[in-house]
Amino acid sequence: MPVCITCKIDKPYEDYHCDKRYGPRRPNSWGEIRDHHVSVCKPCKSAYDKARWTDMPKAKKAVHNDWNGKQRAAKLKKAYGITPEQYDEQFAKQGGGCAICGRPPKSRCLDVDHDHKTGLNRGLLCHMCNRALAFLRNDNGSARRAGEYLLNPPWQSNL
Repeated sequence: MPVCITCKIDKPYEDYHCDKRYGPRRPNSWGEIRDHHVSVCKPCKSAYDKARWTDMPKAKKAVHNDWNGKQRAAKLKKAYGITPEQYDEQFAKQGGGCAICGRPPKSRCLDVDHDHKTGLNRGLLCHMCNRALAFLRNDNGSARRAGEYLLNPPWQSNL
């Protein structure tokens, strides 16, 4: 078992992150399959990251958050032709949740749903609802048939 270089405790491999820089798992020249694990265990890495962010000077945090805000503004403008203010306004109009399921976002912002043919923005959707529309190929008929299927499944009526 490897020893964490921070806490100096022997821990199983499951307590370490795999280093993705080495690519996928594959046999070495002896036929052994080895993972490349980082040398710091997950709890120590988590504590380090938390302390690093907590101890970071306010000025540096402001620059970090401002950079993310500028990136977000640039992406919204380039991809959808809207400003963060317009996004926030639409978010408020929708009651702070997805336009289809109504759930508020958990870990990420709502996706801007748009018509790929016309380029017009339709609303803000959670990632799952946005993917569902993509799987239905943005076709009203498919969505209607899917809704009808859920209301009246054919197998249930055959039993």
